[in-house]
Amino acid sequence: MPEPDDGWVYGCQRLRIETVPPFVSSSGQEAAELAASAGLLLDPWQRNCLNVGLGENADGAWSAFEIAINDLGATTRLFAECRDPGGIPATAAAATVTVTLPDGTTATPVTAEVAPLGTYQADYVNTLPGQHTVRRVFTGPVHAYTDTSMSARLPRRLSCRSPMGKST
Repeated sequence: MPEPDDGWVYGCQRLRIETVPPFVSSSGQEAAELAASAGLLLDPWQRNCLNVGLGENADGAWSAFEIAINDLGATTRLFAECRDPGGIPATAAAATVTVTLPDGTTATPVTAEVAPLGTYQADYVNTLPGQHTVRRVFTGPVHAYTDTSMSARLPRRLSCRSPMGKST
């Protein structure tokens, strides 16, 4: 049955499964207000993503360095930059991405260098809901990133309002 064309948002506006690092404050409200001042009215799920994605620790640092919302079975493209000790993009002798799943098992998707120099990507297919930890390791120069995570949610239908206020 088609949804009414009344400008209202239908469907679940909160993720059924959500994993969020703890935070004491958030800049999400300010970001939503900035979007509204430009005429972009966010749906509740979008405001929630801003709120948790812009969460801050007590020292003012971000509580999460990345945020991802994915359906099970969807592919997530993971990017990382390799830089030398001076901060200049560099090609690594080897690049490895390891994804630790919520059940403790790991996956190592194929990692390839793409443009621009020093940028690496790996495609990972989500197979479990919950927090996934992503570790990126480069050799020559040595860099390791352990501070990123993503979450996969169970598939569900979500209708969103377009900027014109119509349901899509």
